[in-house]
Amino acid sequence: MVISTASLSDIVQKAKKLTSDRIKLLHYRLGDNEIKIFKHDYKIEKEIGKGGFGTVYSASRLRDKLPVAVKFIERNRIFDWGQVNEKQVPMEIVMLVKTCNVQGVVKMLQWFSIPDGFLIIMERPTCSIDLYSLLSKHGPLSEMMTLFLFKQIVNTAAKCLELNILHRDIKDENIVIDLDTGKTILVDFGAATVIEDSKTLKFQGTRLYCPPEWYTHSIYLGPEATIWSLGVVLYSMLNQQLPFLTERDVYTNHLFGPLPKLGNYSKDVEDLVNKCLHQDPEQRMKLTELIRHEWIQREHLTWDKIYVPN
Repeated sequence: MVISTASLSDIVQKAKKLTSDRIKLLHYRLGDNEIKIFKHDYKIEKEIGKGGFGTVYSASRLRDKLPVAVKFIERNRIFDWGQVNEKQVPMEIVMLVKTCNVQGVVKMLQWFSIPDGFLIIMERPTCSIDLYSLLSKHGPLSEMMTLFLFKQIVNTAAKCLELNILHRDIKDENIVIDLDTGKTILVDFGAATVIEDSKTLKFQGTRLYCPPEWYTHSIYLGPEATIWSLGVVLYSMLNQQLPFLTERDVYTNHLFGPLPKLGNYSKDVEDLVNKCLHQDPEQRMKLTELIRHEWIQREHLTWDKIYVPN
C-alpha cells in the first residue's frame, strides 16, 4: 500500500488536531478553582499515551521547568476506590502513595480531583523511552543490557510484593528507561491492588502476559503471575517479540508444546526464562529463587559502557 505525500500530510495534521482537541477538552473539564491551580503550576504539551486506565500527557512544571507526566482518569471508569488523607481517590493513587519509597516505581508529585475525574502528576525523565519502543527501535537487546535492566525490574517488583502490592500489568509498555542513567521506572498502577487473598485475585492486565492457569482454571495467583509476567518481559527483551503472540498460544502452545526457542544466548538466561514460564504455578520459580539465580547474580558493565546513543 502506497501513501501519497499529500495523504501522509493530511494524516499528520489530523493527528495533531486530535491531540490538540483532547488537550482543550482536558482544560474544559477542569473546574474554575482546579484550572487556576493547575494552569498556575503546569503546562500541558501533548498526549503521549492512552490506555484502558486513562490518558497521559507530557507537561512541565512552570516554576522550574521540570518535565512531568499528567494522567487523566475519568471518574466513570474508576472501579476500585481507596482513601488518602480521608479523601476518596482511585486505588491507583493509593498504590502510588504506598510505593512512594520503592526504587524503580514512578514518583507521584501531586494529584487533583476534578468533577469528572482525577489528574495524577508524575515524574518524567527528559530523555526516556519505554521498553516496547526501545525494542521496536533497536531490536533484541544484548544479554548484558538485558541483565542490567531486568535486574532492576525484578527488584522493583519484589519490593512491591513485600508491601503486599501487586502491579498486575508488568509489560514492556509499562517499563520506562531513563536513557541518561539506565534506570528503569515501573509505571501505570491502574490495575494494581493490595494482596489479601492471592487465590481470588481478578486479572486486570494485558492478556498476552497472563499465565496459563488463568485460562485453564480462572485462577490468578499474585506472586506466581508476577513471575510469569517477568518471564514474558525477559523473553521479549532477548527476542524482540513475546513468546506467545495470541491468547490461544498462551494456552495451547505452552501447555501442549515447547517454549519458543531463544536466540544465541547463555544457558543461564535460557534456564531462567524456562523456569519463569513454567506451566505449573507450583513448580514455577519463586521470587526469592529468581533474585538468587546465577544469571541475575552476574556482574554487569556500567550503563555508559552498555548503551551508546545513535
